[in-house]
Amino acid sequence: MKPVWIKYYGLIPMTKRGYFIALGVAGAVVGVIFGVTLTMGLLPPFSNLWAPDTTRFQQGWQGIFYALFWWIIILLLFAQVLDTLVTLRAFANKEAEEWDPEDDDIEDEPIDLPEAETRVRPARGGRTSPIRRDKAIEDSD
Repeated sequence: MKPVWIKYYGLIPMTKRGYFIALGVAGAVVGVIFGVTLTMGLLPPFSNLWAPDTTRFQQGWQGIFYALFWWIIILLLFAQVLDTLVTLRAFANKEAEEWDPEDDDIEDEPIDLPEAETRVRPARGGRTSPIRRDKAIEDSD
């Protein structure tokens, strides 16, 4: 089956593979930026989640951003997960729309398989139980 194309945000034509590549590259870039800012000490303390520094609210939009930084990050992560789910649903719908049962390699007719050889296996101790031994003798007749 050929790859399915969708228009991401109605603008960018993209395959599922291209979407995952773009998602991976974007995640790597964000990870590098986050790592650099973390090592430089530019990120606010994680404790701002449960005890925001309210004096920062008086310093304009930069102070508000600094005080609410982790909440903004959580909101953006939630939005990204939602976007990914919606996009994967769009790919699934498009694949279902373009699916043609005639293209499948599955045959409708049953396949004739050779009969499997029936053997009696010995029990764990290496000896065949009397019931199995009797059954094996009856089956061989």
